[in-house]
Amino acid sequence: MLLAPLVALALAACTGAKTPAPPPPSPSPPPPTATPVPADPELGRFYRRNGQYQEAIAVYQAVVARAEEPVRQQARLSLALTYMDSERPEEALAELDAYLEPDPPPPGAFQAHFLRARALTALDRLSEAAVLLGLVVHFGGSSLVYLIYAVLVGSFLVSYIRARGEGLGLVMETGLFTRGERVVALALGLVFPVALWPALALIALLSWFTVGERLFSVWQKTARR
Repeated sequence: MLLAPLVALALAACTGAKTPAPPPPSPSPPPPTATPVPADPELGRFYRRNGQYQEAIAVYQAVVARAEEPVRQQARLSLALTYMDSERPEEALAELDAYLEPDPPPPGAFQAHFLRARALTALDRLSEAAVLLGLVVHFGGSSLVYLIYAVLVGSFLVSYIRARGEGLGLVMETGLFTRGERVVALALGLVFPVALWPALALIALLSWFTVGERLFSVWQKTARR
């Protein structure tokens, strides 16, 4: 009984029997390709209404790249609006310039000019903030820091109240001390260092006066409605 297995093993060795090789591995599936962003203006409006600005920007960019006129122009205007919503005025300005380039102007030219004014206002506030920030760094720790902060906040509010009022359909021409006067006073203070403190004090005082003036104007005009 014990000889049978030994004989079987000896015969297998003599005949050169081999263990069958394992089957080759199946090829791996190809990597998935990126799904293209759908060029659907309705989807862009949905994203924008829900505050998903990055997704809306991607959709509108796809529409601008793939769609034909006049859908492309309308998407460009919607893209500029979304850039403004996401506080990216430089990109909004570039899209608005491209939108207003054709001659004759497109149907939404009035809205585009209004948005362009808003974008320029935002950029003006940023440039003004950069100059005042440099002064804060230079005079850090002195009483000028508080004065510069008052100028900064007052200057922003003057432009902001006007933009918000115009967004409500109001004519916002009220304002004793607007951007033009602030730029002149600040430039004089920078050119003549001895006049810097009085110039900043003047800007702060009159800017906050203008803030109150414009707030009162908005209140009066909206109360009549």
